[in-house]
Amino acid sequence: MLEREIFFNGEDLDFVQRILDACHSFAKLIMQELDDKSLISILDKKLSMHDLMQKAGWEIVRRQNHNEPGKWSRLWDPDNVHHVLTKNTCLPKLEVINLGNSQHLLECPNLSSAPCLELLILDGCTSLLEVHPPVTKLKRLTILNMKNCKMLHHFPSITGLESLKVLNLSGCSKLDKFPEIQGYMECLVELNLEGTAIVELPFSVVFLPRLVLLDMQNCKNLTILPSNIYSLKFLGTLVLSGCSGLERFPEIMEVMECLQKLLLDGISIKELPPSIVHLKGLQSLSLRKCKNLKSLPNSICSLRSLETLIVSGCSKLSKLPEELGRLLHRENSDGIGLQLPYLSGLYSLKYLDLSGCNLTDRSINDNLGHLRFLEELNLSRNNLVTIPEEVNRLSHLRVLSVNQCKRLREISKLPPSIKLLDAGDCISLESLSVLSPQSPQYLSSSSRLHPVTFKLTNCFALAQDNVATILEKLHQV
Repeated sequence: MLEREIFFNGEDLDFVQRILDACHSFAKLIMQELDDKSLISILDKKLSMHDLMQKAGWEIVRRQNHNEPGKWSRLWDPDNVHHVLTKNTCLPKLEVINLGNSQHLLECPNLSSAPCLELLILDGCTSLLEVHPPVTKLKRLTILNMKNCKMLHHFPSITGLESLKVLNLSGCSKLDKFPEIQGYMECLVELNLEGTAIVELPFSVVFLPRLVLLDMQNCKNLTILPSNIYSLKFLGTLVLSGCSGLERFPEIMEVMECLQKLLLDGISIKELPPSIVHLKGLQSLSLRKCKNLKSLPNSICSLRSLETLIVSGCSKLSKLPEELGRLLHRENSDGIGLQLPYLSGLYSLKYLDLSGCNLTDRSINDNLGHLRFLEELNLSRNNLVTIPEEVNRLSHLRVLSVNQCKRLREISKLPPSIKLLDAGDCISLESLSVLSPQSPQYLSSSSRLHPVTFKLTNCFALAQDNVATILEKLHQV
């Protein structure tokens, strides 16, 4: 395994984990063992390896046939790669080739002489213009990483690649067309197209029946998603955030039980289709800064697995579903801001972000109290003067954010479960109260075992004696 990991020194841990999982059933356990033995280290979610360890991995490969690189299972040195690909007509043992950051490479070499190739790394080849068609016929290729090939403008139709599990084309900013897929690719689980210039996905995505992750973040030219996207029955994560040209989300005509995370931040849709009800397993729905979004369908109330709903920055959102209670409306002549409806239909919700939604004290009555499993609540950048009493009923609430609520004057009756209160830049805040550690509510909660963190940056109006009282109470723990 060490001779594989030498190719991922400095890469994001999640990315490496997915790559190695595609190659080895016990990749996570093996990585943990290497970490335990200090052969690798994990710093800031990146894989790190000492130069000596990397050289040791290279030496393991060299020992296979010291003077004959054409018989090695892995190639990484540019001189060796050039020698082998120009001199050898057959490379029966070659499994891995790393041409990453070969900035003068103009075209992908013809690798038809390497029938056993499993891993091809071309990331950072910033001059690469096209991919040689024989690459798409490598039957044992498991991973093709072409991240940040910024000049790549063409990828041939995929006629083989029947073993491919990971295809990474992220950062290929000139690639404006996704290749047609000719024949089923039963093994592909991850397709990363982040930051490409692709305008539409072809209907042939139906030939990716086992796809788990589809990442199209910041594909700003994307305007069309295929109407048969519901055919991807194993899709677990769909990322479309930053696809500012996407004005319509397709109808979901059949049940998709595996889709858990749907990220639509910053896209240009005006509404979601009622057929979103077919996303039975959806746990996280993010619509942050969808500035054209006017409404959510009533059917969203039936998403019983939904845990995270983010609608912050949706400045045109005019209503929430009728089944949730009162409609959400914009500020009108009597000064009332957004009206928060009853939320009992979303009883599984754990995280709710309502920051920047123009909420006022009159927007919230007993609505929030229905979310009994809510753990994090973000009410930042709203027009609240006090914290709604219903917040005190949220017995599982750990994090409350009200930062930049410029009118907020009082915070009281926080639930005993609270671990973090972020009230930074609440410049009008005058009063803050917390439960005494001797109170029955506090003694019966888990908070007595954990410290509470207060963020009160720039709360200039908060009286010093109030702060002293808080500190005195906390000191009694």
